[in-house]
Amino acid sequence: MPDGQRESADTAFLSPDVMTVSGQGVNERKLTVYYNSTALRVIFDNEKRAIGVEFLRAGKCVRAYVRRKVIVSAGINSPQLLMLSGIGSSDILDKAGIPIVFHNPNVGMNLTTHSANTATFTTNPNDKALPANDPFALYTGGAFLPDPTPGSDPNRRGVQIIGQIDSNGMLNIVFFLLEPKSRGSVKIQNYDPLKIVLADEGFLNNPADLESLKTVYKIYIRNIAAELLKIDPKYQLVSPTLDTINDNSKLEMYIKNNLAPTHHVQGTLRMAPNEKSGVVDARGHVFGVQDLIVADDSIAPFVSDGNTSAPAFFIGANIADHLLAGH
Repeated sequence: MPDGQRESADTAFLSPDVMTVSGQGVNERKLTVYYNSTALRVIFDNEKRAIGVEFLRAGKCVRAYVRRKVIVSAGINSPQLLMLSGIGSSDILDKAGIPIVFHNPNVGMNLTTHSANTATFTTNPNDKALPANDPFALYTGGAFLPDPTPGSDPNRRGVQIIGQIDSNGMLNIVFFLLEPKSRGSVKIQNYDPLKIVLADEGFLNNPADLESLKTVYKIYIRNIAAELLKIDPKYQLVSPTLDTINDNSKLEMYIKNNLAPTHHVQGTLRMAPNEKSGVVDARGHVFGVQDLIVADDSIAPFVSDGNTSAPAFFIGANIADHLLAGH
């Protein structure tokens, strides 16, 4: 809404009616939130039951033990936590010097995400987007469109397009391919939990994605350029140029050199019927161990056709319902 505030998991679920600023639950809610803390690994007993979590708090290594279950909800960091805890490919864990709790080569695999792709236009400096915080102002807006590649389903959302004005007064049309076929991976480097993981987002490792991106430029961006030019000649496509769009090899090179990452990573702990094809079941329970649940976007079985906050909320709510029902 024009006078509203964008919601987040923080503002929606950790609001003052839920917890105090010091991290304590209100109204007898059994909740404690620790600040300045970093989860290191899940602790298991000899029967592969999750019994606690080891974490850094204000620079000190601390352990917290549980009576019932451990729930991991670390998003892009969840596969790292599982590998550091001994769940993952035995080859990776052996090289890292981590004792194996359960061998599952799917941990960290099947990474899906949306790459950001951009087309830049000059603008008319006399056009002002006023007021600056008006969501309906000039240059502000977006659309969900089908993938224009021949053979794609015209009734499915395949491309998200967003208009943005940058600090130099240029209009950037940013778009995302919503159903990419490429897959990447996440791997730990060693047993150090503070060591950054080795991530390969796998952009364009499936040739079909490159063809779809080329088609978006050839159809959607070219048409936008033509319509803007009709409205005002000062709106000119400058990157990529029409010459680049019309040249197949130049367009491929432009796409490869200008892909940008997003924060839409999903699928690295994929939900599946069994450990042969995934990491968790339909209720988030990790295969091969007891009392360990993952509740975040990493368990999504396929990439979402849009922003990833909504499925994260759905996954959390769904697993919470199962826990309340005693499952």
